[in-house]
Amino acid sequence: ERMGLARVVRTELRRYRVPPLHCQDWRLFPHCRSCRFRLGFAPALHPISSPRRRTVSMPNVAYMFPTFPMRDRDLESDSIPGYSDLLEQWTERAGDFVDVSGDLFAFSEPGRVEDLAATMNAHYACYLESLAMADWLGEHRSEADIVTGYSMGLFGALCYAGALDFGDGFRVMREVCTRVHEAVEGVSYAMGAVMGLEEARVRACLDGPVEVTDVYSPSTLIIAGPSEVVDTVLSDCTEAGAEETLLIPVTAPFHSTALSGVVSGNRDTVASVTTSDPKRVVVSAIDGKPLESAADVRREIANNVASPMSWFSTLNVLLDLGTERLYECGRSQRLTNNARRELVGDYSVENFLDYAAAT
Repeated sequence: ERMGLARVVRTELRRYRVPPLHCQDWRLFPHCRSCRFRLGFAPALHPISSPRRRTVSMPNVAYMFPTFPMRDRDLESDSIPGYSDLLEQWTERAGDFVDVSGDLFAFSEPGRVEDLAATMNAHYACYLESLAMADWLGEHRSEADIVTGYSMGLFGALCYAGALDFGDGFRVMREVCTRVHEAVEGVSYAMGAVMGLEEARVRACLDGPVEVTDVYSPSTLIIAGPSEVVDTVLSDCTEAGAEETLLIPVTAPFHSTALSGVVSGNRDTVASVTTSDPKRVVVSAIDGKPLESAADVRREIANNVASPMSWFSTLNVLLDLGTERLYECGRSQRLTNNARRELVGDYSVENFLDYAAAT
C-alpha cells in the first residue's frame, strides 16, 4: 500500500512539474528522501516555498553500473558505433595507473575466477567499459541525474558522479580486492543464485554460515558461504521448488559478514585518497540512501564488500526519486533484464543490446 501511494504521488509530481513544498534543493527533488535523513523535516531549517513550475526538466534519468561477473562476452563493443573509440580513450588514460599492455578485456574461461590478477583485470575492464558507456549515453541518450552501482559497480558510479578520482578508483579497487582475497585464503567460498522461490522459503533452507547477500528481486536471491554448504543449500532450494539455482563464478563471499574483517583496512585505504561530495545523486545499494557527502562516500566504499544488499529495494528508490528512464551502463544486460521482469512502475529501460539495435 505504501509503495502504491508513493507511485501515485510521483505521478502527480510529474504531471505538474512542481517540487514538494518543503524542498528547495534541486539535487534532491522530487522525493526528498535525502532531506528527511539530513534534516528530519525540521521546519526551522527547511523554509516553505510557494508552488511554482520549474523551467527545467525533472531529474528522471538513472544509470545502473554493473559488476564484473555481469560482463557479457557476447556483447561486442564494435556493435555500437562510437563506443569502441570511447573505450579506447578511457583505456589509454588507464595506462597511467594500471598495466593495459595485455588484453585487459579478455574473458576468462567459464567457471570460477580464482587468480587475483585475472580478477583485477575483470574489475578494471568493467570499470572502463562502464565509464565509456556513460560517455556514450551522455552523447546519444541523456546524462544521468541519479546513479547507483551493483556491488563493485559502485566505483564506476562514484567516478561518474565526481565523488572519486578516476585513477584513485583503480588503486582502491586493487587494495579492496587484494584484502578480500587474503581474507578468504585457505577457505573455499562460493556464491549462488536462487530463482523462482520466495525469500522466506530460501531463508528456511539456509544452513550454518550461508547468508543471503542480496535480494536481487522478489524471485531471485543471492547467497554466499563455504562452498560445500552453498552447494547443499542450492540443492535444498531446488527440492523446495526453486525454478533454477546456479553458482556465480567468484571465489569470495562478497557482501557477507565473512568479510567484515576487511572493513578497517578499507577505511585506511579510502582515507588515503581524495573523495568529494557527489555532483549527482548516488544511491547506495546497501541501504538505499543517497550519498550526500565525501564522508558518506568513504563509508560506502569501506563497508561495500562486507554489507548485504537489497538491489530490488534500490531500484524502487530510483523510481521514488523520480526516475523515468533506466540505462544499464556497461557491457551487460542483467540489471535491465531484471528491472523489466520485476519492477512495477512507469519507466523505460535500455541496455547494450538496445543501444546497438537503435544505431
